[in-house]
Amino acid sequence: MQELLVIGAGPHALALLATLLESTPDKYLEHPENGLLFYRTRPDAGDSARTSHLLLARDTHYDSSRRPRKTDRDAVARVLNGLGARGARCSVHKKDRGMIDAHVDERVRGPGSLKTGLTGSGAGAGICPPVEWIKEHTLVLDKLGGTGYAGGKECRKLGTWMSLWRKQMEFLRVPHLRSPISHHPDPIDRSILWQYAMAKRRTSDADLVPLHILRDRSYTGPFILPSTELFWSFCADSLVNGFGIRDLVQSGEAVDIVPVPCGCSVDDNQDLSNEQNAQSKFCDHFRVEFKDGRLVNARNVVVAVGSSSCERNIPAWVKTLPPGYPKHCLCHCFDIALDDATYLKSFSSAKKGPLRHKSVVIIGGGITSSLIDLTPMFVANKNSIHVSRTALDLGCNSVVLLSRSKLRIQPFDVDVRWVGPHRSTNIAQFWSDNEYQSRAHRLRLARFPPKADEAYSGSGATITHEAMELVRDDLASGKMSVTQEVEVISAKWYEEVPQHGKWELLLSNGSTIACNIIWLATGTRNTVSTNTLLHTVAKHYPIPIQNGLPSLREDLSWSRNCPGLFVMGSLAALQVGRGAPNLMGGRAAAGRISRSLIERLRKAYRAGQ
Repeated sequence: MQELLVIGAGPHALALLATLLESTPDKYLEHPENGLLFYRTRPDAGDSARTSHLLLARDTHYDSSRRPRKTDRDAVARVLNGLGARGARCSVHKKDRGMIDAHVDERVRGPGSLKTGLTGSGAGAGICPPVEWIKEHTLVLDKLGGTGYAGGKECRKLGTWMSLWRKQMEFLRVPHLRSPISHHPDPIDRSILWQYAMAKRRTSDADLVPLHILRDRSYTGPFILPSTELFWSFCADSLVNGFGIRDLVQSGEAVDIVPVPCGCSVDDNQDLSNEQNAQSKFCDHFRVEFKDGRLVNARNVVVAVGSSSCERNIPAWVKTLPPGYPKHCLCHCFDIALDDATYLKSFSSAKKGPLRHKSVVIIGGGITSSLIDLTPMFVANKNSIHVSRTALDLGCNSVVLLSRSKLRIQPFDVDVRWVGPHRSTNIAQFWSDNEYQSRAHRLRLARFPPKADEAYSGSGATITHEAMELVRDDLASGKMSVTQEVEVISAKWYEEVPQHGKWELLLSNGSTIACNIIWLATGTRNTVSTNTLLHTVAKHYPIPIQNGLPSLREDLSWSRNCPGLFVMGSLAALQVGRGAPNLMGGRAAAGRISRSLIERLRKAYRAGQ
């Protein structure tokens, strides 16, 4: 039986493994019990009394023993000096490992009982599992996994980590991340990516892209965005190679997680779908079913899947189309990015591009109106400008972008105050609200401020200034055009020759448009009801659902009777906050989960001694 099974090998999963294996993680983690975070807030006048009480309460939970501030530079220097040596960050000093033991015992047994934890009864009462033991008993699953995705030079250094993410980014020609340089999976320090760029002498505009934001009262810059190549190189050198986890990822696609209550047989052939009163029993472990029929039993499971594993958001008019049109002439941009060979091989393989002499219509740029009412922020949609740029690079004659509402040009997909130093204020106010319904409302306001909600009809269509620069010449020449505030009413396929033809689209403004290919940039939907991995767990251990999101516990575990299942990503937003799907949310979620997971792994390690 596996002690830890991580479903997904993206940035969130990498952040979790790094946090579990790091001996001196950053103490400035976004957690409701971090007093340092709350001391940096400035409460509003109406909430001053309530927030002041929180400041005092949170201070009692502040754990200064994790890493003294005076050793911050030493911790970062240790990482930078060990670059290039495989497993260098696994060489943990006894003093550092003892710090983790003290941290775990105080969290589990409560403040003031540290000595009891370290000298309590039973052998190994204060022993933290060794790094090598954690790696031996951990399995990470990825769709590509062992099949691998080579990519460029920097990508190959990552092995099989972040294969899906890297493939999407490279297919869409994304030159740099949208997240600032302080957002990354490394738990050691927020500034480590910047210091890595300095140490490698990669500080040119090609690697560090300055973000131009108009200065106003909410300006918290300057912001610097790392290039994708720099980010891949950093993750490979600092995390994958530093912890020696390059070969930890295996190929496999999980389709269901079946909880096994205490007292039930671990026989793989036993049918657990009809367990009586399962929700009243404590979950002992999980039986994970694979798409190829394999079964794996795991005591702890972390769901860290990204947007590529979520249900595609398909417009209603597509579902009413009669069969008969070629699959490659109407598809979702996510599917193309993950399997471009299948979708592009049917076209001409001309030197100037497989889409030569073709016209493409890209539908999207934001969230559909029906989805906004249900899930205010939990749709991961590819930037339609990058999709357009990809189509042009593949040789098409013309690209038409259809957007349901006006496109918003802004640096991030949320208000800038949720990204810079003022983020502490917003996230502290978010955690001060104990009502999940109110938290869901705050999440929507973070993405759609009142003025933008009114002006843009609640659209999630946000385009960066840098992305618009990529297609400025094509817009000027007429090779690309953007039609805003319009929707597709219906479509009809006319087949001229086998497997080739054209579409005729009827738009909401009464006009029609003809094209050869339709790409859907309408994003994906990730809720409990659409995530097939969680169907069985939600049935046997039901918890409150708010706007499609589960009301997880503070450590991101599923429920009190099902503590071995942890959820990361957008589904954890009611606890983590607005940045849950992003890099900063992955780092924060990893910090929460690791606290409980280390204790659960320690019990297993102690039992096996």
